[in-house]
Amino acid sequence: MEARLGTGDRGDKAVGYWSVQVLAEAGLLDNYYEQRFQRLIDAGEDAPLAVEESALAYLDSKPALRSQHKVTRSERHAAFWSCSFLTNLPAQAWQSQAMMLALAQYMGQERASNMAMLADVSAVAPDVLVRAVRCSGLVLTRHSPRRTELDHLASSVPAIAELCKVLDILRRYLLRI
Repeated sequence: MEARLGTGDRGDKAVGYWSVQVLAEAGLLDNYYEQRFQRLIDAGEDAPLAVEESALAYLDSKPALRSQHKVTRSERHAAFWSCSFLTNLPAQAWQSQAMMLALAQYMGQERASNMAMLADVSAVAPDVLVRAVRCSGLVLTRHSPRRTELDHLASSVPAIAELCKVLDILRRYLLRI
């Protein structure tokens, strides 16, 4: 696939990551989560509940199979984080436990990237983003693209700037051990 956008430096080797927008626009994602969300909306569910149900499916590692082939974690991450319903969600939707845990998984993985979604979360629910980072183990990862995304957000969101300072302090401490 030539949808590769960039690399994150991880020690001495480069790790590629995919932009979820590029994958979605190229039609490379058969998006189970988007379809699940739309079915729930069509059935009359409120948007925050439909988002939470889609996040629960993501956290439960669904779907397990796609046409008799196992769906990989990377494919699952790319499919969920490319969903259009993640854009412009209200704070109420992000504050559910399921969405916070899903966001923690986003922060812990390196292949899928959705900076627009992360900027939206930091604007409407920075406390959720801070909790997700704490749960993700991001501080233990040396050169994560998610850390670079947080650094970009730090200039406009004070809570994220403070989080980045804490991550720097913890990283320095961990390097000494």
